[in-house]
Amino acid sequence: MAETLRSRIRVLSGQSFIYGLSGALTKLVGLIIIPILGRLFVPSQFAAIDLITAFGAAIGSVLLLGSDAAVAFYFFREADEEGRRTLVSTWMIFQFCLNTLVGAILFIFAEPITHLVIGPSYSSDYIKLTGCAFPLGSTIGYVLEILRLQLRPKRYLLVSGLSVVTGLLLTLALVVALRLGLLGIYIASALTNVLAFTAAMYAVHSSVMPRFSFDRLKKVLAYGIPLVPISVAAWAINLSNRFFIKAHSVHGVSGVSDTGLFGMGNRVSQLLLLVVTAFTLAWGPFALSISESPDAKRTYAKVLTFYAVTLGTLTLGLSLFAPLILTFAAKPEYARSYQVVAPLAAAYAVYGAYPIVAMGAALSKKTIHLSWTTIVGAVVTLGLNAVLVPLPYMGLEGGAIATLCGYSVMVSLVYVVSQRLYPIPFEGRKLLTCVSLLVGAVVLGQLLRPMFPALSVAGIGVRLALLLLFPLALVALSVVERYEVRVVYGALHSALLRRRGAAA
Repeated sequence: MAETLRSRIRVLSGQSFIYGLSGALTKLVGLIIIPILGRLFVPSQFAAIDLITAFGAAIGSVLLLGSDAAVAFYFFREADEEGRRTLVSTWMIFQFCLNTLVGAILFIFAEPITHLVIGPSYSSDYIKLTGCAFPLGSTIGYVLEILRLQLRPKRYLLVSGLSVVTGLLLTLALVVALRLGLLGIYIASALTNVLAFTAAMYAVHSSVMPRFSFDRLKKVLAYGIPLVPISVAAWAINLSNRFFIKAHSVHGVSGVSDTGLFGMGNRVSQLLLLVVTAFTLAWGPFALSISESPDAKRTYAKVLTFYAVTLGTLTLGLSLFAPLILTFAAKPEYARSYQVVAPLAAAYAVYGAYPIVAMGAALSKKTIHLSWTTIVGAVVTLGLNAVLVPLPYMGLEGGAIATLCGYSVMVSLVYVVSQRLYPIPFEGRKLLTCVSLLVGAVVLGQLLRPMFPALSVAGIGVRLALLLLFPLALVALSVVERYEVRVVYGALHSALLRRRGAAA
């Protein structure tokens, strides 16, 4: 049993490692971009980037029609490779046509959309460029999903890496060198999508054919459309706070500036997504591939415990060192952004656990439960945004807390439902202990912050000590057993040795 667990952790960690390289490259570029944006743009300008991004995500959450989950479900159930090619080809053709239509609408109605999303003082060129690139950018995402389903993480890395590096170089050229400001951001994005689209289509040229199956499209839409509320509700949980913060202004200015502060803090929090994204990308195919194994449930339970320990440690680290990161990454006007880092990082960690606890609903084909639980989380988020954001001294923190509560409610509900459909022996005591210690450590770090400034030697030392004590306490309290530490270490060490041998 231990050997089976070790081998499966080795497979999952190996795939996560490669996906993690893609995420690492993205976050590395983010580390470079954050100080560029933070040093060149004032909060009101940064807010425009954040609001347009949130608006584009809202559209994308609807247009996807739940088809990514549907294709993933039917992909492994096609009888042969020819059927899989027909499935992904049908999906790609349908989505490209749909996104092209919406991109045209964005271009034509860019002026009123700009007034609605950011305000009348901003140029409509940003929305026009977004509309032009919309079908290309969406297709790149679909290609990456196909590569993930085909278990081709190296090609996934090449496509995503090209997109990220090209985006960085064009941003540096247009924004830093040529000083084109916000316009340069969106020109760079459009050009990046053109180049990355070309590379993406080449990467799957053998898998995508000029073939369309209405029968498969009907199956995909029948499975996926009930999931649309999940995408919309997930958008509401994660991104609706921007619009609440923007609306909460005294003279129509402070709300926009606060949105920029929130956006910068969110960028710092998203460093946690380096691990979350790598794990979730690898988790889907891995979890489905072992679903028929007799010890699958035990593996799922252990993975959730390991996930909580790892992400809890990283969340604490970001919370403790956020003021230090912002000191070097942004203008002094962004100093308040640290206030949202802890709750947003915790929110992303909670959301990353969603695919694990939702295995029961997924394997039971009861995806309708994923819809209503996410909708309830969205309602909680919207309600808390409406209540907390307008409160004095709570604007930024209120939006972040609303997101954390929304994700927590959503994951808790889907946990309860999935356990009834497909009981998994999750280690409740260990999970509760981990969460309790994390909350205590984050609160302690916030209380110590005024006494130990972020840039002082004592401040750095205290933060490092608190960060190191957290995993040690988890081992001492048997949240992580000593033999489990050896198993995970052995699996990761073996994977690293194999990669070194392959490189040599």
